[in-house]
Amino acid sequence: MMFASHGRTFDAGRQAVQFYGYDGAKQWPFFVTAETLRRMHPMMVHSEAGMLEAFDSNQNLICAMASKLYAWSHGES
Repeated sequence: MMFASHGRTFDAGRQAVQFYGYDGAKQWPFFVTAETLRRMHPMMVHSEAGMLEAFDSNQNLICAMASKLYAWSHGES
């Protein structure tokens, strides 16, 4: 799982930040909810800007966890 693009977007309907990982040519969407971001960044302001800032502050950890989740869901260790 690669996270070549560090782009992320706010999804108002899900109250989450969406980003993508890549497995070869296939793109996989990931979402981090407002509650998860608040747990990672307790001083987060509950707004689009606040959620994106919390994501950016924890991007390395979030991508590492997304890689582990992807590997687990695909039977990898």
